[in-house]
Amino acid sequence: MPRDACYRGCIIGVWKSKTTYRELKVEQGMEKLRSRTPESVGFEVAGHMLLYLLVRWTIVEAAIKHSVDPLELSFLAALNEIMACNGLCCVQSLSGQNRCSCRVC
Repeated sequence: MPRDACYRGCIIGVWKSKTTYRELKVEQGMEKLRSRTPESVGFEVAGHMLLYLLVRWTIVEAAIKHSVDPLELSFLAALNEIMACNGLCCVQSLSGQNRCSCRVC
C-alpha cells in the first residue's frame, strides 16, 4: 500500500512539473528567448517566472473569493485576462488601492 501512494505521488509531481513547464514555455511565450547575453537571458527568465507566479497568485485569490478550487481555474484564461488589462488592475487590487475590474479577480 505505501508503495502505491509513493507511485501516485511521483506521478502527480511529474504531471505538475510538466504542466508548469508548458504554461511557461507555450502559454507565456517563453519558447524562444529574445535575449543575447547570459545576463539578459537570466533577466528574461526571471521576468517570465515572476509573471507565472503573479498569475498563479491571482488565480488563488480569485478561487478563494469565489469558493472554488484553484486547479479548476484556467491558467491561460487568467493570463489572457491579466495581459488584456496590462496587469495593472490586479496589482492595484492586491495592494488594496482599487477594486479590480478584470474577470479573473
